[in-house]
Amino acid sequence: MLYVWDKAGIDFPAWYRWKQAHGLYFASLEKENMALEVTGRPSWDRSDPLNAGIQSVELVSGSAGVLVRWNR
Repeated sequence: MLYVWDKAGIDFPAWYRWKQAHGLYFASLEKENMALEVTGRPSWDRSDPLNAGIQSVELVSGSAGVLVRWNR
């Protein structure tokens, strides 16, 4: 399931638990003050039609210590 959330969806530990327990993913916009740190750049298939429009894929984390996949 994909849940589209507003900029207030910053409780990464809760989203992580919901993903692990229920397969729930979310899409949101970055808040200006999130201060996320890029910790990795996984490989991805730019030619796959599912990735149309994606410019970059990064693994980021914030103060909660949860990695999030960030597609830009």
